[in-house]
Amino acid sequence: MGHKLHVDQNEKLVMFGVTHVMAIDGFSKKVVGHSTMPIKNNLVIYEEVYRSAVLSYGLWDQMRVDCGTEFYLSLFIQEKLAEHRHNHERRPFVQTPSTRVTSIPPYSDVCFDSTYTE
Repeated sequence: MGHKLHVDQNEKLVMFGVTHVMAIDGFSKKVVGHSTMPIKNNLVIYEEVYRSAVLSYGLWDQMRVDCGTEFYLSLFIQEKLAEHRHNHERRPFVQTPSTRVTSIPPYSDVCFDSTYTE
C-alpha cells in the first residue's frame, strides 16, 4: 500500500485490563488495523492488527514500531515478506524510540472511516 506502517499501543487503561493497539498508515494517517486486548499479546497483535491490515491494504515497504517486544511476530513476518515489497533498498522494519512512532489516539477519539489528525 504505502511506504511506512506505524504500529503502537495505548496503555492508558492498562490498570483496568485494557490495552489498545493500532496500525496507522504513515502518509495518510488512516487507521488500517486495531485491536483491544486485556494484555499485550504477540499473536493477537499479528492476527488482528498487522495481518488484517496487510490483507486489506497490501504490504507496506517499512514497518515502524517502538523498541518493545510486543511486535516481534509482526516484524518477523514483515521481514519474511521483504522480497514482495516495492522498495528493496529500505529495511523491512525500523524499531525506534516511541517518540518517533506516530502516536495513537485514545480509542474514543478515533473515527475508523476517516484519517486521524494529531
